[in-house]
Amino acid sequence: MICNAYIECPIYLNSFLEVNYNMKIQIIQDDKGKPAGVFIPIEQWNKLRKKYSELDDLELKHSNTEQILEEFKEAMMELKNIEAGELKARPVKELLDEL
Repeated sequence: MICNAYIECPIYLNSFLEVNYNMKIQIIQDDKGKPAGVFIPIEQWNKLRKKYSELDDLELKHSNTEQILEEFKEAMMELKNIEAGELKARPVKELLDEL
């Protein structure tokens, strides 16, 4: 059977990874039952990170409280400047793209 393993055949992908790499993953499905993501146990994720160091770049880093407060202050100042007409508002899509 030929298929896109990531979308159409999650069971085959899981079997392949388990047999060939001793990796047991869980396919996360959306409300319609379609594959939406993959859960990899942390133990196996850490093994992958050791083997492929570029995966570290994909991991979300936790922000510290000081950083969050500073970014919030900047956002509030930007809003004040927009209200005062000193700064032009940006489209929401542009703001969300920064996240």
